[in-house]
Amino acid sequence: MQTSAWLVGRCALILCALQLMDGAKGQKQCTETDYYFEYTECDSTGSRWRVAIPQHPGACAGLPAPVRGTECTFSCKAGEFLEMSAQECTQCAAGSYSLGSGIRFDQWDYMPIGFSSLATSLENSLPGSNSLTCNSSSWVPQGNYLESNRDECTVSLIYAVHLKKQGSVSFEYQYPDSNLLFEFFIQNDQCQEMDQSDDKKWLKLTKHGEWATHTVNLKSGTNILYWRTGGVTVGKKVVNPALLKNIHIEGVAYTSECFPCKPGSFSRVPGSSSCEPCPRDTYSGHGASSCTPCNTSTQYAGWEVAGNHIQTGAGSSDNDYLILNLHVPGFKLPTSVSSHSGEEFGRITFEFETSCTADCELYFMMDVNRKSTKIVESWEKNKTRQTYTHIMTKNASVSYTWAFQRTNQASDVRQYVKDVARIYSITVSNAVDGVSSSCRVCALGAQPSSSACVPCPPGHYIDASTSQCTECPPNTYLMPHAAPGPDACKSCGPSSKSDKEHSLCYSDCHFTYTEGNATLTFDFSSLGPVGSLMNGPSFTSKGTKYFHHFNISICGGKGQLAVCTDNVTDLSITDSQREKEGPNAITTFICQSTIIPASGRGFHTALSSQSINLADTFVGATVDNNLEGISVTSDLFPKTSKKVPDVNFYYRSLETTSSCESGRSVVVTLRCNPDKSTTGELSVPSQCPAGTCDGCTFQFLWESSGACPTCTERDYHQIEGVCKGRNQDLLYVWNEPKLCMGGVPLPAKKTQTCEGIEFWIHLGAGLGAFTAVLLVSLTCYFWKKNKRLEYKYSRLVMSANKECEMPVADSCAVMEGENEADMDDEVVYTKPSLLGKLKAIASKRNGDNYENVQLNSAHSKTLVWS
Repeated sequence: MQTSAWLVGRCALILCALQLMDGAKGQKQCTETDYYFEYTECDSTGSRWRVAIPQHPGACAGLPAPVRGTECTFSCKAGEFLEMSAQECTQCAAGSYSLGSGIRFDQWDYMPIGFSSLATSLENSLPGSNSLTCNSSSWVPQGNYLESNRDECTVSLIYAVHLKKQGSVSFEYQYPDSNLLFEFFIQNDQCQEMDQSDDKKWLKLTKHGEWATHTVNLKSGTNILYWRTGGVTVGKKVVNPALLKNIHIEGVAYTSECFPCKPGSFSRVPGSSSCEPCPRDTYSGHGASSCTPCNTSTQYAGWEVAGNHIQTGAGSSDNDYLILNLHVPGFKLPTSVSSHSGEEFGRITFEFETSCTADCELYFMMDVNRKSTKIVESWEKNKTRQTYTHIMTKNASVSYTWAFQRTNQASDVRQYVKDVARIYSITVSNAVDGVSSSCRVCALGAQPSSSACVPCPPGHYIDASTSQCTECPPNTYLMPHAAPGPDACKSCGPSSKSDKEHSLCYSDCHFTYTEGNATLTFDFSSLGPVGSLMNGPSFTSKGTKYFHHFNISICGGKGQLAVCTDNVTDLSITDSQREKEGPNAITTFICQSTIIPASGRGFHTALSSQSINLADTFVGATVDNNLEGISVTSDLFPKTSKKVPDVNFYYRSLETTSSCESGRSVVVTLRCNPDKSTTGELSVPSQCPAGTCDGCTFQFLWESSGACPTCTERDYHQIEGVCKGRNQDLLYVWNEPKLCMGGVPLPAKKTQTCEGIEFWIHLGAGLGAFTAVLLVSLTCYFWKKNKRLEYKYSRLVMSANKECEMPVADSCAVMEGENEADMDDEVVYTKPSLLGKLKAIASKRNGDNYENVQLNSAHSKTLVWS
């Protein structure tokens, strides 16, 4: 099926084909199946030519010669097509239809003539990488629809059409995965993109199995239609493809053939302008003029009841999506907790299993406020019987969807009918218009006779003994779904405090550490409310460049949390819708987004997608390397040479994933570095550039001068200046290196009086002179006294000798037996010490003027006075 005219390039292709006819001598003669007819562009006189175009150029010879075509104003009515051989309008046969001024593509067993799939090269590829890595990426016909690529290559489905008048294009599509970028835009014959609003260019997300319709107005003349896709496969194996069917274009002059009715529809009479859908419990094949009744006892278009569970039915083909939908209009908390400010409004729990021999997949999806459908979790191939729970964190209307696909490969032969998914139970708590499955304790009114349940204020638990609301103690938070009683309040971790509502614990940016007699006080408020880190770049297997972007909040409660926003799905939302519904964002302590630069993708802005919550619970802050089961891997970052210890902030997210059954955990290490600014610098381990080595435990290093302790008197010392003019300056300087911030400031310079060095020199010289004079005087005095003593001694000796010469008594004779030495007179002179002399001088001054000399002889001792 062809349009009324093609582009100038199409005419060039026709001329090339005509040239081939002249050189095709010796080849077989062409038959009607070897070529088709097409009109050239209309000239200035309003005339054109009909030419034959070979299906395979050069395959045969003897193409019909060009003949003059119908007038350019010619057109056919609905239910008719232009039979190009006779150039006359002819009625469509039963089982087919014609739109007259429109064309429709609703059967995709093969790519219709005029459509092409083009995979563009990636401008973000690594230097020297193979630019042909996307050659295998394309839109693939799958019978009833076209399926897009599943990788990150940018693939365009292109169709060119020439409109006789203003018209439109409409199509149905499925777009369930926000990790796939899907846009539709139009170019003119000069390859210039026509003006289009974002809500017309970017397609909105749908549920699995749900077909949405998109319509765009077209101008007269040449219109080149582009359906362009490109996946964001970072962290995912593949994305779920977009599906496209029922392309309808209005505004052409005629169609060159009728369109057969697609399976499930029929047209009874010739000249039909549309096909009717088959009645319930009937079916039809391709191009049917009637429908055939189904055997309702053995055949069943979804999920079916099977005793104690429901399971997937046969479906129409193996690659069909079998859909089960549950709509919850909203949530209503129990009276006893209706005023709580907690994050949980309800939860859905279901028990399931899958039994497959092929590449089946079960999807669990959620659509909040009919805004967009996102995949919450999916399971591939065989899964044993298990339970899954998802928590609803906002009070909104929500639709839960289960979609099961046996295989993603289209086939006319049914091979996997016995592959099934089973769901044994589905439970939704706190659903509006739901029924109670059990009773729970509630708080009673304050009046003694009151028996009505009343809600407890935020942060209050129910005292089971009094049935009254009691507030949780300070620095504790109220655990959701806890049994009544004081145990419902859990203590916050170290260096953590609870908010007024006792809904969460947080850090107030202050931390104290004591070691020995020294206490360090930290104030981390100067680091700012939220720190950001973008690492990379990284590249996918096909060369797409991307970055991981982290937002981290270490201080404050709900009003100061980090926010990560996805703008992929927002591209299809108008400004008024975005203002009303708010951005598609995650608010938590620590979150991560995947950023794809605008360059190389043809987008006007960088794309932020796959935002995930890494930490929604603050566990505590400590200098220890582990806390409540979360450990710091000490060798991931270089050691610090500073004396100030690192402070570790511990976080946890209780949201489980298939790879992290216990949830994710995060450690942010704050390190004092005076060489950094106060806001500092965030980094990830060099061997784990994504911030994690196992996908579940994340570690970050935040170096900053703002992470240094508060300054105290111990952090500076005093320097005394030179004494000038009896004045001296006292200066105060920080100890080097300075490892503190804020706190006590340096004292101002002080001035004090002092004695100059000349005074001390003069004083020392005077004392030295006095000491010298005193020593000389004492020396002279004692020398003189010694002389006098020698003189007196000599006189004493002389007088003693004279007495021995005089006649003496008999006793003076030497008796027999006596030693001569014994008879000798013995004179002992005791030389007084300096201290004794000084005492003697003092004694003389007191009136006692004497000296003593001890004389020893054999018979007597004589004390001589002088």
